[in-house]
Amino acid sequence: MSYLCMGIVVYLLHLILKLNWIATGIALLSGVAFLLQLKKRQQAANIMKNRFQETCIYLEMMMNAFAREGKIEAALSDVLASVASGHLKDVLQHAYDHVSLTFDESEVMKDALQIIETEYDCKRVSALHQFMLHVEYFGGDRSDAIELMEKDEARWKRRLEEHQNDRHKDFREIVLSVAVSIIICGCIMYLPVMDIDISQKVITQVLSVVLIMLDELIVLRGMKYLNVDWIKLDSFWNENDTRKSMEDYRAFDERREGRRAMFYALPAIVATVALFVLRHRWLGALGLGISFICLNSHRIGHRLKEKNLLKEIRSAFPVWLVDLVLLLQTENVQNAIQKSREQAPRVLSMDLERLEDELVMNPESSGPYHKFLKEFELPQVRTAMSMLYALSMGTAKDGGTQLMELVNSNFYLLDEAEKVRLKDKSSGMYLLFLAPVLTASFKLVVDMAMFMISFMGSSAVSF
Repeated sequence: MSYLCMGIVVYLLHLILKLNWIATGIALLSGVAFLLQLKKRQQAANIMKNRFQETCIYLEMMMNAFAREGKIEAALSDVLASVASGHLKDVLQHAYDHVSLTFDESEVMKDALQIIETEYDCKRVSALHQFMLHVEYFGGDRSDAIELMEKDEARWKRRLEEHQNDRHKDFREIVLSVAVSIIICGCIMYLPVMDIDISQKVITQVLSVVLIMLDELIVLRGMKYLNVDWIKLDSFWNENDTRKSMEDYRAFDERREGRRAMFYALPAIVATVALFVLRHRWLGALGLGISFICLNSHRIGHRLKEKNLLKEIRSAFPVWLVDLVLLLQTENVQNAIQKSREQAPRVLSMDLERLEDELVMNPESSGPYHKFLKEFELPQVRTAMSMLYALSMGTAKDGGTQLMELVNSNFYLLDEAEKVRLKDKSSGMYLLFLAPVLTASFKLVVDMAMFMISFMGSSAVSF
């Protein structure tokens, strides 16, 4: 059925663009190859979407089961009995068999959960498993922590589902842009200009085929934005350059970088002076602007880096705070900070290392807490670190509850920050929406030139 539809579309292109039969045959072959690739990518996109849905189902069911049972094996058994047949059930069965049939391993529970983590490589799955193992081995209250994780999972699921819908909408707009651009290019073939017909010229036929192929590539490129691993899409903690950005930001020496900027700006300054001496005022004004930018390039770069780091920190800090609250169910503040480093976003790793080292030397001092991300002056960070210090000293009344409330208030900020991040990740779809306009514009310019040449030729003959 899909190939029949492709044949109909190619025949419509044959009519709209006035393709000859050779060009139509090439377009048909190109369309078949395009359809094969499109089917392959659609199948992969469906697999990724099912993987995301299975991850959500597992998280929801396991949280409820562990909150009820308090034991990993019993919770895993409940989820296995409840989940429908499919890939998720097979993975859970493998993990449960490992628990029930293995007797010679000291970390059988951890290894069984690792089977699930390997298949569903998601930060939230890993965080839930770590919490479950901690409660299994050391005990502790689990109800508040699971309630916190449930809220986080619900926001994460809603955020990604909305983003999936946005990407599908953008993809439909790309396809519509392609269709409209082809129709516009076809309209030029039917202009009643002195009975001039340029459609059968070789260059016109070649450009029509090239236009079709480019538009097919644009659609396939847009399909790439639907074929993503959704459970990793907003996983900023896997980015490798954030720690280096933080190191570069803190190593910034304005005097040294200013001298370097002066060296790079020197040619522009000399050229600007020469232009003014030669009385090229407009070019001199342009050179003056370029010189100013070169002289301040170090400050501009430093400011842009600070802006990007602030965006990263606003997203990362609530995530780290959630992990810390989960650890505080069974650990003191200092141990919780130490263990939270393992899963902490990389943008925070430098400050967490410094905080941990300073707490070893001065465990009762408030200084290490107040130095945490001090240069960025974020109110939510200062509030949380002050509360952690009070909790470590035992002076906070119901400190755990207050920290949970702080995390809940940070969830809103995290949700908004992650929506912006997701929108940035799909910004390329807007460029793909504009791409057919560019390809069609090029063809229209050439076609109009061909019309002009044909018109002038016919006018010369008439004369």
